[in-house]
Amino acid sequence: MNPDEEENDLKALGLGRKLIRQEGGERFDTDWLKIVINSPKVAKYRQNDNGYTFWLSDGNIIDLYPKANKLLIRKTHKWVKPALKWIINQILSKP
Repeated sequence: MNPDEEENDLKALGLGRKLIRQEGGERFDTDWLKIVINSPKVAKYRQNDNGYTFWLSDGNIIDLYPKANKLLIRKTHKWVKPALKWIINQILSKP
């Protein structure tokens, strides 16, 4: 394989990864956002440039980055991945 072919392969891989991340963010917006914000555990939320901030009824604040499928729990400064699984288990599960 010559260097030009390798460079093209890397570009294609980068574009593919970018599309997957974009689709993940769009899927959260269309399929999950309404469900999450209507949960009794979510007091309020705000959309940011790259994701969302959720204020939970227990006092925690989380920053969600749906394209990367990760979130930050501010209270513990802990990153969680995959974020959607955590949201389902911690926010959407019954008390």
